[in-house]
Amino acid sequence: MYSNFIKFILAFTSLSPILLSYWIVKTLQNLNNFEIYFKIDSWESVVDGLKNIILNHYLLLLFILVFLLCKFLFLQGLKNLSIGAIELKSIKSVDVNFNPILFSYILPWSKFFLKNNEDFIFIIGFIIIYLIYVYLGKNSFHYNLILRLLGYKNYEVQTKKEIGYLLLSKKKLININQVTNYIQISDYMIVNIPNKN
Repeated sequence: MYSNFIKFILAFTSLSPILLSYWIVKTLQNLNNFEIYFKIDSWESVVDGLKNIILNHYLLLLFILVFLLCKFLFLQGLKNLSIGAIELKSIKSVDVNFNPILFSYILPWSKFFLKNNEDFIFIIGFIIIYLIYVYLGKNSFHYNLILRLLGYKNYEVQTKKEIGYLLLSKKKLININQVTNYIQISDYMIVNIPNKN
């Protein structure tokens, strides 16, 4: 299982698509001033171009960094954490539970109805709420859209010892016999490791 710090970071990445949503809203609001150019005729032009890209697209850059961090941590965990055996009593798909979470990604679209454009206040408020959510949820299971984008489906499983987990699997699972090995990434989240037969 990951350390508490890594569990915190992995949970932190779960709501990062809000940054992408916020970038889309901000870009749509400033569509009339949207331009992409990069001059390389002098060092000052290159620096000015980089500053312009960072100022206008920092939310997209943050999302890409968080996405890559999540992917790296997850794949490192799959490579380095120990594999255990498991016997399941029941399994059911819970990808439908993404619907309420996807609704939270719509939050930045409320900026279209706000008169002022206080990006800094919105982002600071978002980060504070986000950190509280992550701290409270780091040991439980959470739905991570980034892992879903990496191809992992979500299943709610119960072991024969009556312990419930959120199981992530790249394979579509229909019956309990498809799951025999796992890697535990948090107290109540495991990843299916298919047999290599």
